[in-house]
Amino acid sequence: MLDTEELKQLLQKSSEFTKEIEMLSEDDKNMLTELYKEPLDSAGKAITKILQKNAEIGDIAADIVKPSLLTETLGEDYLFIDANYREEATTFAFDKSTVKKVAGILLETMPEEGEITETERNSFDEVFSQMISRMGISLSNVLGGTVEFTESKEESTLIQREENMIQMSFSLKINDDVNTTVYYFLPYTLINRFFAALKKSIGTVESEKTVSAEKSVKEKNVVETVEELEETTATIQPIRFEELTEDLVANEKENMSLLMDLQLQVSVELGKVKKPIKDILQFTQGTIVELDRLAGDNVDVLVSGKIIAKGEVVVVDQNFGVRITKIVIPEKRV
Repeated sequence: MLDTEELKQLLQKSSEFTKEIEMLSEDDKNMLTELYKEPLDSAGKAITKILQKNAEIGDIAADIVKPSLLTETLGEDYLFIDANYREEATTFAFDKSTVKKVAGILLETMPEEGEITETERNSFDEVFSQMISRMGISLSNVLGGTVEFTESKEESTLIQREENMIQMSFSLKINDDVNTTVYYFLPYTLINRFFAALKKSIGTVESEKTVSAEKSVKEKNVVETVEELEETTATIQPIRFEELTEDLVANEKENMSLLMDLQLQVSVELGKVKKPIKDILQFTQGTIVELDRLAGDNVDVLVSGKIIAKGEVVVVDQNFGVRITKIVIPEKRV
């Protein structure tokens, strides 16, 4: 798909299609093939999905054709199906053998010779419906509006007109089962409408880009202005701490009194020892564990897991107790 600038240049060179135009310029052909490249690619993906076989669409070409010559050119070997967009009719032409093959893939049967049966036509219509639905969605994205095609069960009306129309052709390959050329016919009025919508869509995109660019520049200028103001108005001042007074010290003492009723866990540690797991697993009732402290050595007094003092074990009314013999200075508490 061409980018916005390339599409804009092609649109500027493309023609306004009228009854007098009987030949397409190269710019017109390029514009038409680019317009339908993405929608036809989407149509191929829709066929792939419903048939569960790889469908490829390529070799897109555009030309002008006279409806009166279609029956002579394609003969009775083709099936013409209308896909209507609002009041406009567009027409697809599939050779009948392709219709039978596609139906056979969907029905998982071998196509038989002869005319297309009702079952085959209904099966092919299901594939065709998915195909034009995806084309419409893709065209909507390209043109910036809503394009929705509806299949017509009636006899094709477009090929019965006298005025010239646009003929798109493309190859359709479905694995090794189908290899054919499909024709797609559109009236001048519809192509002119699509081109006008595309010009409007491109104009809207460019306008949004311009607004976005201007907004970015304005935001950048605002940020730079704020930064400049911050640089010019910012001042540095030393931090000022409030001086300590007797009132503040008294307040601190009152605050400390709030903590005096808190309870802390006090424990006494007779000693410690490290042993391997294999020795610990052999502990039984009566096992003696030797500690790292001699009998008579001071024990550790801990508050919330921190050693705060040393003491000796005493007995008070048949209860064990500890007489504090030394307060550990804060630097040595562990």
